[in-house]
Formats: sequence, structure tokens, C-alpha cells
Amino acid sequence: MAAALGKSEQQVFDLLHQMIEKKLIQIQPIQKKGQLASDAYDFSLIFEKLAKLTTTQTTATDSRPVATGQSSRQAVFQQIEQEFGRPLSPIELEMISQWLDQDHYEPELVLLALKEAVLSQVYSLKYMDRILLSWEKKHLKTAAQVQQDKARRDRPNTSAPTSKQSTANSPHIPLFNIGDQPYHDV
Repeated sequence: MAAALGKSEQQVFDLLHQMIEKKLIQIQPIQKKGQLASDAYDFSLIFEKLAKLTTTQTTATDSRPVATGQSSRQAVFQQIEQEFGRPLSPIELEMISQWLDQDHYEPELVLLALKEAVLSQVYSLKYMDRILLSWEKKHLKTAAQVQQDKARRDRPNTSAPTSKQSTANSPHIPLFNIGDQPYHDV
């Protein structure tokens, strides 16, 4: 390995040791016929991190312009990871990328769906997908439209008659407590 890299054996050993410390590679024992034969370097950890990094960088270099005030794509991935409390799997990264690239959801809209999911204590991309689909069915394409729809739903219905209006047209019914009436024998 040292000859292929043009480094000394000590330099290669130091680099490998640094990579093990940074959890980029690990040493896996190889067994033959039940006995420990040798150790091998497992590079799967670095490949996973590189795949995640390239996915994040690819999504960050989206050709669509991001308007001022909108969250960047990379911030969407980081925020979801932070709220879920774990790194996202490659499938989850792909799903979020599809929301942004194929479905053309604004990053701010995805973050609003994340907020709704977290407030409902449902830490699932499937739940977020259902939220985004329901907004799409209502033709809500921006975060501002979602906020307006939410405010409209939260606002009390002003077209319903007030209690004074409803009693003006209804007959007067006296109210009394039966226990307050004197008891009479018949």
C-alpha cells in the first residue's frame, strides 16, 4: 500500500490510525476454519460518509435559485437530522431530495412539514410526506400560503350568530331550579 501511495510504511500506518480514530475505517478480524487468520481494514464507514457527503453536496448545488429568506437545501437535511436525533439513512436522504427536486417543494415548506411532525411527536418522513401531500392537494405551494391557511382555520368563524342575535329571534323560555321551588302536597 505504501508503494502504491508513494508514502513510507510509517506514514501509511499513521494515516490509517488517524482514520480509525475518526471512525472512518475499522479493523475486522478474518477467521478461517474457526481460527483467527488475520485482520483486514473495513472501509464501509468512510464509503457511507462519502455517500452522505456527496448526496448533501449534490442537493446543495441545486440549479434552482433560492430566494432570500428561504432555508438552503443543506439546512433542510441538517434540521431533519437534528430533530429526529439521528443521522438520515441514504433512502431518507433520497426521499428528501425527491421532495426538493422532483416534487419541487420549497425548502421552507419542507421545514414547516417537519415542524408539524415534531409538534405531533411523529418523527417520520412518511408522516411529513403526508403533510406535504395534503398541502399540495389544497394547492398550497409556499410557506406563506400554508401559514395563511393555518391562520384561517384557527380563526373563529365570524359568520355564526352570536348568542344575543340568536336569542332575539327565539321565544323566551324561563329557567328555574327545581330545587328552589317550595314542595307542595297535592
